[in-house]
Amino acid sequence: FPLPERWKVRASRVPVRGLSTAFAPLLFPVWAAHDQIDVFWSPIPKLPLLLPSRIRRVMTVHDMVWKRYPPTMTRVSRLFETVLMPLALRASDRVIADSQFTRSELLDFFPDAKDKINVVYLASNLRDDQPIVPCPISSPYFLFVGSNEPRKNL
Repeated sequence: FPLPERWKVRASRVPVRGLSTAFAPLLFPVWAAHDQIDVFWSPIPKLPLLLPSRIRRVMTVHDMVWKRYPPTMTRVSRLFETVLMPLALRASDRVIADSQFTRSELLDFFPDAKDKINVVYLASNLRDDQPIVPCPISSPYFLFVGSNEPRKNL
């Protein structure tokens, strides 16, 4: 899709699964400095810790699974969250929580972050001027988009 003027998309293409997680904190600060960005936004609760100090840092937190339901995660994922999320919270200028519940969970564990947290709800990309099309399915159904894990309470 067309990007606004001055926008650039960068993606690491590390061929070995899992290595992109290790290389991202090294690549992002280099790209950010080269592209002279003003704000670095992370859609996950991790930030590259070596960003130039002039760059504002914003991250999004979707849940606190690693604190509330640690057995539902792999050891490696849990370790990454346990180490990196508190560091990212301290380093961030702003934290986006996608619900009031997530904000309250964050405050339970990190009350010092209170002034950084803003709730920004997830939203559809549908526009008001798009026609509404009837659903082609006639029998009752339930749509769930996510992973089938015990913590999802399906």
